[in-house]
Amino acid sequence: MKTGSLRLFGSVSLVSLLSLLGAPFASQAGGTVVGWGGGTIPVGLTNVAAIAAGYAHGLALNPDTTVTAWGTYWLSDIDFGRDYVPTLVPAGLSNVVAVAGGMDHSLALMADGAVVAWGTNTDGQLDVPAGLSNVAAIAAGTKHSLALRADGTVVAWGLNDSGQTNVPPGLTNVVAVAGGGGHSLALKADGTVVGWGSDYYGQTDPPGNLTNAVAIAAGPVRSLALKADGTVVMWGGNWDGSWTVPAGLSNVVALSAGDDGTLALKADGTVVGWGYNFSGESTVPKGLTNVAAIAAGGYQSLALVGGGPPFVTTALMDRVTVTAGTAYFRVEATGARPLSYQWRFNGSDIPGEANSVLCLTNAQAAQAGSYSVVVSNALGLAASRSASLAVVAVLISNSPLDQRTFVGGTATFSVAALGAAPLSYQWRRNGTDLEGATNSSLTLTNVQSAEAGSYSVVVSNIFGGGISSAALLTVVPILISTEPADQVAFIGGQATFGIAAQGTTPLSYEWSLNGTEIEGGTNPTLVLTNVQPSEAGTCSVVVSNRFGTLFGTASRLSVVPVAVWGVLDQNAVPSNLTNVGAVAAGYGGGLALTPDNTVVAWGGLTTLPPNLTNVVALASGIAFNEALRTDGTVTAWGNRDAAEPNVPKALTNAVAVAARYSHSLALTAEGRVVAWDTSSGIQTPTPPDWTNLVAVAAGGYHSLALKADGTVVAWGDNRYGQTNIPPDLTNIIAIAAGDWHNLALKADGTVIGFGYDAYGQSSPPAGLTNAVAIACGNFHSLALKADGTVVAWGDGTEDTGRYPELGQAIVPPGLKNVMAIAGGDYASLALVRTASPVFHVAMANPTCTPNGFSVSVPTQSGRVYRLEYKNSLADGNWTALPLVAGNGGVRTLSDPTAAGAQRFYRVRQW
Repeated sequence: MKTGSLRLFGSVSLVSLLSLLGAPFASQAGGTVVGWGGGTIPVGLTNVAAIAAGYAHGLALNPDTTVTAWGTYWLSDIDFGRDYVPTLVPAGLSNVVAVAGGMDHSLALMADGAVVAWGTNTDGQLDVPAGLSNVAAIAAGTKHSLALRADGTVVAWGLNDSGQTNVPPGLTNVVAVAGGGGHSLALKADGTVVGWGSDYYGQTDPPGNLTNAVAIAAGPVRSLALKADGTVVMWGGNWDGSWTVPAGLSNVVALSAGDDGTLALKADGTVVGWGYNFSGESTVPKGLTNVAAIAAGGYQSLALVGGGPPFVTTALMDRVTVTAGTAYFRVEATGARPLSYQWRFNGSDIPGEANSVLCLTNAQAAQAGSYSVVVSNALGLAASRSASLAVVAVLISNSPLDQRTFVGGTATFSVAALGAAPLSYQWRRNGTDLEGATNSSLTLTNVQSAEAGSYSVVVSNIFGGGISSAALLTVVPILISTEPADQVAFIGGQATFGIAAQGTTPLSYEWSLNGTEIEGGTNPTLVLTNVQPSEAGTCSVVVSNRFGTLFGTASRLSVVPVAVWGVLDQNAVPSNLTNVGAVAAGYGGGLALTPDNTVVAWGGLTTLPPNLTNVVALASGIAFNEALRTDGTVTAWGNRDAAEPNVPKALTNAVAVAARYSHSLALTAEGRVVAWDTSSGIQTPTPPDWTNLVAVAAGGYHSLALKADGTVVAWGDNRYGQTNIPPDLTNIIAIAAGDWHNLALKADGTVIGFGYDAYGQSSPPAGLTNAVAIACGNFHSLALKADGTVVAWGDGTEDTGRYPELGQAIVPPGLKNVMAIAGGDYASLALVRTASPVFHVAMANPTCTPNGFSVSVPTQSGRVYRLEYKNSLADGNWTALPLVAGNGGVRTLSDPTAAGAQRFYRVRQW
């Protein structure tokens, strides 16, 4: 499913430990890469040993252990240099034995077991953990990375918004990993699959009857497993059935899951594709045979057509099984077909074992030892490294975990073990058996301090036994399960601190702010209202009962001049933000302009261009931001396809900017509009040669401009009448545009809306007056009143809209003294002062010299100002001088033609 322009991608590495080939790796001849769907394959990409695919890029591992990469990146937030492109292979990279690709990052596994990463690092996906070594396999999810170590444990890093890098405690005996959009998978040696991270579509919940799995793959919201019998199982998102495994699919030897499509490689060298097919990525080319490996990307699919002697492309992993249990070894190999396999035990051939999967059933102690495989074809052979199989009576699959409880509380330990039934259990404390503790779980009630210590369990059956690792029980007077969190409140708003504590009742609470006890602060939750900058500091709490006293972790209260509500979180506003001059909101992020004319960003595109200074106004689109500088130039950053390369180079006299979905507008000092975009082209055909314009607004696919005479002009998409100007739309002093609707502010303080109104966004509340500013989100609207309060309506109210739960149209309590407002996609921002704002200012310091006339005016960033004159009050019209951008400070407006003349002046602002 595609929503907006951001799409997720998950990939599983198809290659691992190529250095373990029996023959010298660099001397082998490889296959040819074939691609279909979107994108192109580099000409002459042959002699390849293995392949992998990212969202919009591909990777090939060459026989000389170097990497070839091609394609592009996706929404790279910080692409100010080629270092961020996932296809720019680090200089000198060699000795690579495996590759993997995510949305806009790439991974390489080195022969020495280390991992190298390159591409975009917006979420730490390139931050390989220090000291990571002995890695046997890698996988890349959308924005996270996985490494499987040779000891069967998993390490993960990168984006963790859904817990996709929170590897389950005690996860061992893993033989393969895969990364999806917001989830991760691990295949265990016993043929079962473990998932963690986002489970919104059930993608981390393998079917209960899933056993005998020998390979796994993960897409953005779905998961797949290849079973030992060559069939495929899928679970997770499948809302329209497009990802249903084709009926009768069998004899599969490899899987790969992309953003939309899924690929299966069959034993006969043919490929089956299914799933969404937006770019043809699921339509396998006719006649494609002799395929040795597959890789599914975002909108392109890859196949490696075998050629030359065999290459063993997976490392056999050591594994442990139980007596009478089942153990699997699986190998992937490339090379000219047909490929033959011969498995070996302790150096001797195993009769009849000639498939890519070795299945050992009813395992016995005599089968413990060293296993390997020789792969051969008409051109040669290659031998894998050896992997060991250990056969034990009982295998502890999940040991008990450390527990912490309070005096009088409850603690539960549990164990999961594999082995021939029946299994018996004996729990121990500090090495001594506990009487009657003979179940798979141990529950202690009314725990006392004397029961603290080390707990383990012996699990046994007729073949023997095993003991779990020890878990520590800690007993404290009071147990805090949730500590108070730092809070960022806006000036005049409220901050809520809370603590969750357990202990023998009654519990008492005492809250303090900056070392002073708070009157009435005796509950688990503390709500501070009408917070002011002077209250910023440290908030702490003490919890007590008859057994003792516990100090909660001190938390921080920050008070900032920006209020945020809707999809954006107030606590995400930078806590050190002070004295802001302007705000802007876009697709999931916020911007603030500081008094020194620099920019602060949070939520979305947080990395700014180098040397972004002298900024006087901001604008934000769906995946890009723009800044107007004092010299009249515009700087853009974010998704370069939507903004960065397309700012007109000749634009040097801008005084205002506007942006929306993927197009931008600039107002010049001469009162003209400049427009540019990379989308449909609908909203930015060259507008009519209007003059005397004083404001611009960018909608989803349309644009507005305000003329100095108070009328409005519009162009672009008109599917909802958003460019049909109401006939009575006059005396307008401000305009705003949402996706498909508009607002206009009249000089009398009333607001008029027109265009799309499905959620009431074009219908201002009855009786709305005294408005001084307006703003639009996607489907909601805002008005700032002269008394500093804000009115909101449309999508995001309590009972209407597409996403009422986000609350972007529900003004937070305590919001007052607002100076400016901004509407994002599903968010609202307000710039707050400590006192009532002043919206009308007087001219100061009028000066007349031989060089002309000048006057000083306090300005606001984001507004434009103009000095106008008459030679006589009887003149019918004012003569307008060029527009000037406000910068948040005092600006001097001048008339260089005034020497020797008697004139009357006024200053207008929009």
